[in-house]
Order: sequence, then structure tokens, then C-alpha cells
Amino acid sequence: MAREEELKSQGVDTNLLNELISKNPTVRQANEILERENQRIVAENLTREVEEISKFDSSIKALSDVPKDVMQMAVDKHISILEAYK
Repeated sequence: MAREEELKSQGVDTNLLNELISKNPTVRQANEILERENQRIVAENLTREVEEISKFDSSIKALSDVPKDVMQMAVDKHISILEAYK
């Protein structure tokens, strides 16, 4: 935050600077890589949770088998589907 204030005091438009940085092809590529990695991690976690649930409920074989109300509870309470299922 101090750096931003310093730039502003020197007449730098930090909003424009942030916009230019975010449009930089290298920065965009890095953000895309991070997003794909985050999606991979989420998918792995969901798969692991479904496997755990299937150990005590054999009717659950895939994420689509998890009841919608369990999924909604997980989203609403910001908890894992495994926690919501218990």
C-alpha cells in the first residue's frame, strides 16, 4: 500500500498501471496457468472427497451422486462436501 501511495504522489495513475500490467501477455499467461492449476487442485480434492464418502455410502460413486442439498450446504457454509455429507 505504501508503494502505491508513493507512485500516486509521483503522479502515476496506479489504475492505468494495473490495467497495463494485467494486459501484459506474460502476466496473462501466468494467470491462466495459475487458474488451470487451481482448477486441477479443486478437481483432485473433489475426487478425493467423493472417494471418502463412497467408503461409508456405497451409492456415491461420482460427484453427480452427491445429493444437491449436500452440495448446496457445502457452498453455503464454505465447507467440504465431505463435511457437509456427515
